[in-house]
Amino acid sequence: TSISAALEINALGIASCGGRALASSSNRIAVYVTLQQNTASGWTTIRSWSATAIAATQVSGQYAVARGYTYRVNVIAYVYDGRGNIIETGSTSKTCVF
Repeated sequence: TSISAALEINALGIASCGGRALASSSNRIAVYVTLQQNTASGWTTIRSWSATAIAATQVSGQYAVARGYTYRVNVIAYVYDGRGNIIETGSTSKTCVF
């Protein structure tokens, strides 16, 4: 499985978040994308998105964030067999300072 994460924050503080996953076969694949903010207490999830498709799927979304923090996008993908069992997982992340 190939997984990628995207995170860009424009000058207005709009975070464009995304995650993409490709399976090596025509199995069902689910992708979960979370946008997190780093505060004094650690990483906190502030928004999430998800999607499910066959063989490949992509998730994207936007969210307004505050200046002065570090943000990251976490992407987790699960590949399922025909019986609904998880046969492969993977994850990646991307960090951005605003």
